[in-house]
Amino acid sequence: MKKVSKIPLIIVLLSAVILGGTLAYEYFQQPLDEKALFISRADRSGTNLLELKIWAQIGVHPSNSTYAWYLEAGASMGTVLRMANEKRAYTLTDRGTWLSFKKQLTNLAVLVENDSTLFNPYGVILVSPERYPQRNFKTAVAFIKFLISEEGQKLIEDFKKGGEALFMPIARNFELAHSLGFSSQEQEVAWYDAQASPATNFPQPLERLRLATTTSTYESGLLDYLTPVFETRYNVKVDIISVGTGQALEIARRGDADLVLVHARELEEAFVRNGYGVHRVGVMYNDFIIIGPISDPAGIRGMTNATGAFMKIAETGAAETNPFLKAMELIISIDPEVLAITFLSLQVSGTAVLLGSIVSILLGAFLGLKSFRGKRPLISFINVLSRSTVNTFMGLPPVVVGLVVYLLLSSSGPLGPLQLLYTPTAMIAAQLIMVIPIITGVTMAAVGGVDKAIWERALSLGATEWQTALTVLREARMGLLTAIVAAFGAAISEVGGIMIVGGNIRWSTRVLTTAIVYETELGNFEVAMALGIVLLALAFVVNLALTYLQVKGVKR
Repeated sequence: MKKVSKIPLIIVLLSAVILGGTLAYEYFQQPLDEKALFISRADRSGTNLLELKIWAQIGVHPSNSTYAWYLEAGASMGTVLRMANEKRAYTLTDRGTWLSFKKQLTNLAVLVENDSTLFNPYGVILVSPERYPQRNFKTAVAFIKFLISEEGQKLIEDFKKGGEALFMPIARNFELAHSLGFSSQEQEVAWYDAQASPATNFPQPLERLRLATTTSTYESGLLDYLTPVFETRYNVKVDIISVGTGQALEIARRGDADLVLVHARELEEAFVRNGYGVHRVGVMYNDFIIIGPISDPAGIRGMTNATGAFMKIAETGAAETNPFLKAMELIISIDPEVLAITFLSLQVSGTAVLLGSIVSILLGAFLGLKSFRGKRPLISFINVLSRSTVNTFMGLPPVVVGLVVYLLLSSSGPLGPLQLLYTPTAMIAAQLIMVIPIITGVTMAAVGGVDKAIWERALSLGATEWQTALTVLREARMGLLTAIVAAFGAAISEVGGIMIVGGNIRWSTRVLTTAIVYETELGNFEVAMALGIVLLALAFVVNLALTYLQVKGVKR
């Protein structure tokens, strides 16, 4: 009796174990029916700071990993709104961004509004010319003069979506500006009015102005509406950096922006007080609102008190405390989040590569073995066509894969009812699509490179075509390991596709690559570097093991 190889069985079992672990992990992550789920921007933006301030008022510190009902996205407001729509979750947003995205958010509704503590004023600040003499101070002054002029304020007031104003001007309404935290509004407006405007006669050299601003002013479309007027008049190109308020101020603090347009009073005042900025002036305001699922499991619809609404969300979501994450936190006291991110990275990439290997090695072997089956024109044409197709898909851009998977899994897509978007399964699906062409292509090349004499000799000795194919695969085993190594390297280092379908949710879909991007955007370079070292070490260990198997196989 011939000895049966155990390798395929082991691969299948490992795939089942890891896939089962994925499903179990998602089980603990999924919100229960009619339980509250809250998604935070978690990006040090003005919105995020206000949200954390409200949580603190009720004694809740939701960055704690034991709150499974609280998801930290680390993303812009527009992205968080789309995630909340998919997850049917609560979130805090400014009204302007809500109105801009409202048509897309069919699962959400405004539940809490008209709380005076949720007023959202926007201030604009020049970077200090003494501290940053290289910045374009003169043009920055001209831009602020434009924003607070009667013309600029009228443009802001007239900017609407669906017939509703997104922002209300306050530059010349001194009483309102005072109430919103701009105590020196008259003096600052007078100072700007006294500054000379740049010449408008042409031709003159094109100037560039760099504005660091919060995402709401950009995603709402306001700046695309305002800046062309200024750019045309003064022959200036305004380069807009749209990030959270905290990040915008950090960019300016490093001297990488000419001015900032943000909405976080305490951070703005500290920025000026510490000598980084000058002449802070109020431009406009809107308000924050709490939106959530139409079913409203927390029962906050119609409330006008944000603190009370947050309390009810916390109470409703508390029943979802994650025992799995709580146990992990108690067991692992040193950097549990890094360990969770590393485990999820291995889980997602490992599962994708294992499942992809089962399909791709068979497909690659089938295509590679075609070169042994004769040279008839039709066979040769099909062989060339199939190889060209596989080689083309080997270069498939990850972001395109992420977009396709997103469209399939979104609530309006064909697989939307499965609710797999922003879960590890969606990330595995995206990486699976990416690794299949890689493993197939390398396997096809490895099998096709085996000496044809081995095929002919096996057949002459009485072997069946199936037995002969196994012989060829055995000779190509080093190439098969190379295929797996290449696929794992591509999967573990990929970021674009899984960022789209996973959402980079803390404790849920954040992996090493997306965590590195997130920490870099926040300016936490030390943390990003540490995660990068973990990623490199992980890739090295896995590749070392596979390379050892390759070397061992060569010696046989």
